Amino acid sequence: MWVTKRLKQDKKVHISFEISPPPFGKGRERAIEIFDQLMPFEPDFISITFHQEIVKHTPVGDSKFEQVIEKPKAGTIPLCALLEGKYGIPIVQHLLCGSFNREETAYALKEMAYVDLENVFALRGDPLIAQGQKQFIPEENGHHYASELIEQITLFNRGEHSLNGVRETVKTNFCIGAACYPEKHYESLNKEYDLSKLKQKVEKGVDYLITQMFYDNQAFLSFSEQAKEAGITIPIIPGLNPLVSQKDIYDLPRVFHINIPQRLVEMVENAKDDSEVKKASVEWLTQQGEELLKKGVPSLHFFTEGRTSKIRVVEEVYHRLFG
Repeated sequence: MWVTKRLKQDKKVHISFEISPPPFGKGRERAIEIFDQLMPFEPDFISITFHQEIVKHTPVGDSKFEQVIEKPKAGTIPLCALLEGKYGIPIVQHLLCGSFNREETAYALKEMAYVDLENVFALRGDPLIAQGQKQFIPEENGHHYASELIEQITLFNRGEHSLNGVRETVKTNFCIGAACYPEKHYESLNKEYDLSKLKQKVEKGVDYLITQMFYDNQAFLSFSEQAKEAGITIPIIPGLNPLVSQKDIYDLPRVFHINIPQRLVEMVENAKDDSEVKKASVEWLTQQGEELLKKGVPSLHFFTEGRTSKIRVVEEVYHRLFG
């Protein structure tokens, strides 16, 4: 079932999660452990992230290094299919521009369609800073922007695509999700520019949006209103992120280019240990959730990475919001 159809169902609670795939060799068992923790929330959907190819240099002695290419975490598509069949809820497969050329993307989409995965989340991916990239570098014959990837998926849905130069006319049925940024994408020149690019992306065939994490509801509410004024009428789902250590408030702005409100900074900095950080996070996320639900958001989406510590924070927030 499409994510957008789940959002329209008459439910008391609309909630969803993002997790990272477990390490290779532990995928099935660990994923089931994570899902068993999440299913009591009766989520509308769960999305599973994907990671770009990473090159590592391993020392081999005599000041020499061996270059090792670490591929994206294996088994994500079959894992999504297994979990969707086992739990009966939409599983959203992330698909990146990074580490894929157009042919590889076509193969991934065909594989997803073959195992009846209908939900895909299209992203560009970030520059690989550890490999010296100052800006995103696509694969040869790859996509430069998420909008190009979305266009390819839309062509698959129309039955207007090719593989290895051979035209194929079988239509797929993908529900396409994409990202948006209440505080603007860090590469955008300004908020107005960012919104214009978002509208172009949506017009390529996006069915719903999930925001980058934010801690200031006003940033989200202002962004949502501006998006509506710009003609973006698809669901915009707020992305919320639990804090589990003091380190988070310093790492998150650096990695994700977001703002941490001063009052939250003070709450976390005054925490004596991680348990107090989690209590502060529960309080903050509960306030965020209450206000957002009153404003009529379609759902609350929590970034958990599949970490039990984050899921426990969400559990407390859930009970406070919904009893």
